[in-house]
Amino acid sequence: MILKNNWQAKLGHLPRLALGFWPTPLTRLSTIVPNASALGSVPQLWIKRDDCSGLAGGGNKVRKLEFLLADALRNNADTVITTGVWQSNHARQTAAACAKVGFECHLLLEKHPKQQSETYHTNGNYILSRLLGAKIESTLPEKVVERRQELENTLRKKGATPYWIPRGGTNLTGDFGYIAAAVEVIEQSRAQREAIHFTHCVVAYGTGGTFAGLVAGFYLLGLSIKVIGVHIKPPAADWREQIITQVENICGFFEVEPPQNWSAYMDSYAEETLAYAEINATTQEAIHMLAQREGILLDPVYTGKTLAGLLQLIEKNYFQKSDRVLFWHTGGLPGLFAYADQL
Repeated sequence: MILKNNWQAKLGHLPRLALGFWPTPLTRLSTIVPNASALGSVPQLWIKRDDCSGLAGGGNKVRKLEFLLADALRNNADTVITTGVWQSNHARQTAAACAKVGFECHLLLEKHPKQQSETYHTNGNYILSRLLGAKIESTLPEKVVERRQELENTLRKKGATPYWIPRGGTNLTGDFGYIAAAVEVIEQSRAQREAIHFTHCVVAYGTGGTFAGLVAGFYLLGLSIKVIGVHIKPPAADWREQIITQVENICGFFEVEPPQNWSAYMDSYAEETLAYAEINATTQEAIHMLAQREGILLDPVYTGKTLAGLLQLIEKNYFQKSDRVLFWHTGGLPGLFAYADQL
C-alpha cells in the first residue's frame, strides 16, 4: 500500500528551501561503552550527526525550517515569530534561517527560574541569536500566547506579514523534515560497504516533532525500526498519545493507514532525576565520555541526556548483542557555553 501510494513523490513536491548540508555524516561508535566485554549484550552503535547540518552551529531544527520557511514564503510572509526557552536551539536556528532568507525574526524567550548565572543569560544560544539579528524579548511562559497576538497585531499595522512557528518547529509542516531525514539515513545505511539494518533509533524527545517524524518515516519506508525517545524533562503522562497523534496526522496527509502495533515502532525512556535545563551526574559523564573517546561534543539539555539514557538502557540489557542501534545527534553545541560553570 505504501509503494502504491507513492508518498515519497508527494514529499518531494512539498515546498522546501535549501538551508542545510545534506546528508549529515553517519558513523560507527566503537569506544563509548565502559566495560563492554563484561556487559555481554552491547549492540553495534552508530551515530547520525545532525550537529553537522550547518546554519549557525547546526542541529535538528534546520530540517524542519526548510519546510516551515518555504511555507512562510508560500504564504507571502516576511517576518517570523517563534518561542522557546532562553537557551533555545530552535530559536537560534530559526534566527539563522531567517537571516539567510531575509526575514525579520522575533523570539519570545522564557527564562528558566533555576538558572540564575550570568553565563546562562548572556552566552550560548542567546548571544548567537542576537548576533544573527533576531529581536529578542523575555516572556513568561503563561504570557506567550498573549504576547504573540499583540506582536502580530503590531507588525500587521506596520505593513508586515508575520508567520508563527510553534515551539520546537513542531507541527505537521515541520515534521516533514524528519520524514525526509528517515529516507536520508536509510539510503546512507544501505550504501555502506555492508548494509546496516538498524533495529533501534535513540533520539531526544522534547516537543516530539523529531521523534514523531522518525517514527512515521521509518514506518512509511516499511521498516520496523523502534524509535526510543529519551525525555529531556519529566515526561508528560500523555507523551504516547502526542506522538501517536502526530504520526497519524502525517500518515493522513500521505493517505496511508497508520501503524496498528505501535510497540513495534516506538518506545520511551526517562531517568527519574532528569529535569529540563539542569545537569545531573549521568549527563556530565556522558558528555565527557563522548568528547574524550570520540571527539564528539554533546549539549547538557538534549543530547547529553539522550546518550546517558542510551548507556543506561545498555546496562539494563534492553538491547540484544545482535541489534544495530542508531543514536541521533540533534545538535546543541552552543548550549555548552551557557553551562561552562557546570561542566
